[in-house]
Amino acid sequence: MKKSILKISIIAVIIICACFTYASAYSYKAAITLNSNATIKSGDEIGIRMKVSDLDVGSNGLNSISGFLQYNEEVFEKLTDTSIEGLNGWAVTYNSNNGRLTLTKSAFASSDEEVFQVMLKVKTNSDGKEAEVSYTDIEASNGTDDITTSDTSVRVKVGSTSTNNDSDSDNGNNNSSTTYTDFSKAKYSLVKQGVSNAQVEITGVEPIDGHYYYGYIFKDSTTKPDLTSTSSSGYEVITYDKNTKKMIVPSLDKYVELNQELHLTIVENPGSASDKKAVAEDIKLTRFEEAKNNDGFHATFLSDSSDQIVTTFTHNNNNTRKLTIKIGKITDNNILNKIKNKNSSGMTDLLSYAKSNNGVLTKTVTVSNKSFIEHTVNSASSSDKIVLNNLDNNAYYYLYVVADNENGKYINQEAVTLALYDKKTNGEWYLFFYGANDFKWGDLGNVTDTTTTNKTIPATGESLFSIFALVTLAGISFYLYNKNQKYKGI
Repeated sequence: MKKSILKISIIAVIIICACFTYASAYSYKAAITLNSNATIKSGDEIGIRMKVSDLDVGSNGLNSISGFLQYNEEVFEKLTDTSIEGLNGWAVTYNSNNGRLTLTKSAFASSDEEVFQVMLKVKTNSDGKEAEVSYTDIEASNGTDDITTSDTSVRVKVGSTSTNNDSDSDNGNNNSSTTYTDFSKAKYSLVKQGVSNAQVEITGVEPIDGHYYYGYIFKDSTTKPDLTSTSSSGYEVITYDKNTKKMIVPSLDKYVELNQELHLTIVENPGSASDKKAVAEDIKLTRFEEAKNNDGFHATFLSDSSDQIVTTFTHNNNNTRKLTIKIGKITDNNILNKIKNKNSSGMTDLLSYAKSNNGVLTKTVTVSNKSFIEHTVNSASSSDKIVLNNLDNNAYYYLYVVADNENGKYINQEAVTLALYDKKTNGEWYLFFYGANDFKWGDLGNVTDTTTTNKTIPATGESLFSIFALVTLAGISFYLYNKNQKYKGI
């Protein structure tokens, strides 16, 4: 009997451990690539970038990444911290003694983005040598968990074309320095990327294996880019998704947030810097419409203890913005009935209503060094906290936000949603937003409730799962202990 109990105990522990392993199965990808496909010669300088993608790391995102940057010192001159540049708000700490390269960010990265760029100079008399540049033992953090991913590397042969080690792209095209990609049938779509970023998707084009492509964004013919520029801020490296057959010009938030026309020129490098050529010029891009209804909010809630208003407005974290927040009671049941019955004009009417209504609270906050245009307060005693102690219980209120366009510098960005106010007898209060499980419709004139959740609510499943696992383990342990006492001595 004791052996049976021991077996059950071991199985129980294995099951619980497996549950915890599953609950924390976060992942992401990291890849380093060359800035160009130029022929590398002795004395040349080459740029290498690292990008994270396919982030499945929890609701926050990543705010730190660490690993070891390794390179062949027989081929490349010794790196210094001035040769490494953090991109998209990432700060660099480099230890030249052991090669550890650590990146930190005040905000969180929640979508694909480039993290750093390294400029390496080839030593003289290095022709014919090969070298590998790698970033290894990569470990990132979402603020709570440490998350690892695979090593990434790129190979360089001095005196010949450089290639990525992990590149498996092969579309059958001939990689010739005299052949360029045909963009005559290309279609260009500027679309939303993640929560607050943007990208151009290009279809109808089959890129040539081994060629590199760069996207230059500019506002009009007077600001056309210098196509010979090698500055890391002068262009965006274009990638190709073999599954969707789309070329992607990523991370365009810094251009789209500004109130300007958007034009695109694509430059192709077939293997030598001297053969670099513009293959699609001055393509005027059509903007997508910024979300104005409840789709303009991401992971938003308000209570007596904390505020979290996160917008989906296109935004670059290098821009400091002002966000005005207005909350007011909805007294027009016609609007509420329209929204309740999924009438598309309901939210449009609510937007007009909120803009003209005085509201019960108006607050302007400054957003700096953040990935989203947002207002977040985690302390009830903070002077920035939104206080709504004396609203009408079980009444509906709108939340209207508008980002200051600074006299036309930025695009117009505003959104509205609604919430149910719920105040508890102990003084706690909550605004349950439209789409959340706790949002309920009251009697608005015997209108059928057809509400369905159409918005992602911040997940708490992992925490609940962990609690369940602990309770289960405790229960099994208690049961086995009693069994052991019962059969003690058998």
